[in-house]
Amino acid sequence: MRRNLSVILVIVLVVATTLLLVACGGDVKTEQEWNAAMERLKNGDTLTISYKQEKSSNARTTKTYDTWTVTYDTTKGVLYAEQDVKSYNLFGVLIEQINHYQYVELEDVELKNYTKHVVENRNVNWEATSRSYASEDEAVARLKEEFASYLKLFNLDNLNYNDFALKKGKYQKSEVVNEKNTLWQLTFADGQLNTVHFESKHKKGSSDIDYTKIDITIQYSAEITTPTDLENAFWK
Repeated sequence: MRRNLSVILVIVLVVATTLLLVACGGDVKTEQEWNAAMERLKNGDTLTISYKQEKSSNARTTKTYDTWTVTYDTTKGVLYAEQDVKSYNLFGVLIEQINHYQYVELEDVELKNYTKHVVENRNVNWEATSRSYASEDEAVARLKEEFASYLKLFNLDNLNYNDFALKKGKYQKSEVVNEKNTLWQLTFADGQLNTVHFESKHKKGSSDIDYTKIDITIQYSAEITTPTDLENAFWK
């Protein structure tokens, strides 16, 4: 009985220690560790970013959901991004839907870039461009630039350690921007940035009641399936 109790106490201690590590920012505690995590985000070989934005406008009579998935694998020379935007009116009726897709593929020193913009589920073909570079390293650098453009789009390209404070297990930053209260919350795991939460809403008492909420999840792995109908693309 005492032996069983000892085992239980050891398990509880391990769990408590694990939770304590999580509460301390996911083992990122110094500026050096922070910068290493950001470097991993910017220059990782395989990444998947899931982005979800909920935004109200026109005094909350319109609500828009903007969802992205960006998958990137520099070892295979591939990037795939898809966006789904849906807007609803006050009664929850879908009033607009837009989808955007990008597929970038590297073959030796040639970079092929396919894009497709779909409105209201209309059937459209891919549009494609191709460019050859002087070397494979130059072509890979261009592919990395394509991925970096999404980091910039999601405001993940300039997160500075000194702007945040560790509170309740999350790195947080709050400030007033254009008369709106904004809040950033970041969490790390295994020395890597894994979640970002952002909120923006007007100050209390303001006549503007609209808001924006963003949640981002980052995984350091990638599974990319080649889109269909690329062979029917319109080449520019």
